[in-house]
Amino acid sequence: MSNKQEDSSVSIVFDHIAIRRFIGVIALILPLLVVVAAWDFPDSISASYHTPVGFPYTPYFPSPRDIFVGSLFIIGAFLMSYKGHEHPITPEQVGGIWHKLGTKAVELRQWQHKHEEDIISWIGGISAWMVALFPTAQGTECSDVILFSMGAAPDAIAQTVSIVHLSFAAILFLTTVYFCLVAFKRRLEPKIRRSLLVGSAHSAPLHRRRFLYNLSGWATLILIAAIGLSGVFLKNGLCVIYNQTYWAETVMLVLFGIAWFTASKPPFLREPGAQ
Repeated sequence: MSNKQEDSSVSIVFDHIAIRRFIGVIALILPLLVVVAAWDFPDSISASYHTPVGFPYTPYFPSPRDIFVGSLFIIGAFLMSYKGHEHPITPEQVGGIWHKLGTKAVELRQWQHKHEEDIISWIGGISAWMVALFPTAQGTECSDVILFSMGAAPDAIAQTVSIVHLSFAAILFLTTVYFCLVAFKRRLEPKIRRSLLVGSAHSAPLHRRRFLYNLSGWATLILIAAIGLSGVFLKNGLCVIYNQTYWAETVMLVLFGIAWFTASKPPFLREPGAQ
């Protein structure tokens, strides 16, 4: 049998739908896993890097650090393997400023637009790894209830590492904003317009997907803005509820997971007849 014949008989193990689903599920269960491993609510999900094992029933249960770092590396690997859809454009569709920069600039813009989803997913994957490799500073200025604070670092190096951690965390969540409000909706909107001609049975699942994309995208963007503004204007943080940094991060991870799981088109979000 020729190589061509052999290749045609091999099924794809991980397609883009499976990758989306794995990313979503891991993000959704990560907040729960670190709580189980610590057997308590850590100061934050990022702070689980410094949290010892507290699970009482198994002597060799993974530590919160193992779960946190391992999950981010898996998410990062899946993001980097996600190619997305290509969106080629003609030179006429390229903005005028690119034409002023020359032919090479127009070609660069065409290549960037065509591979936009692949590029953004790579940025997100690398950011996930950087979040794992550069841990947040240990300890906070407001004990366990500091909100959106970068924490009190024991020295300048730890503080710098913490800033790197937060910066790449913001980039990682911003890639989800891009996929929710741009990439996923760009393919969904034409389907919604076509489904209106068929009937509500076809359009309802699509409208539910659009609602979840809008919810995840805009809520994540608002939370990122709140974190940034609080970090700038409230150096000591804003203490409201116990372990609120953990809950804020959990909400963002849940939104992240919902967005990617929705994009995997589970049966209740899939139009009739779609595979």
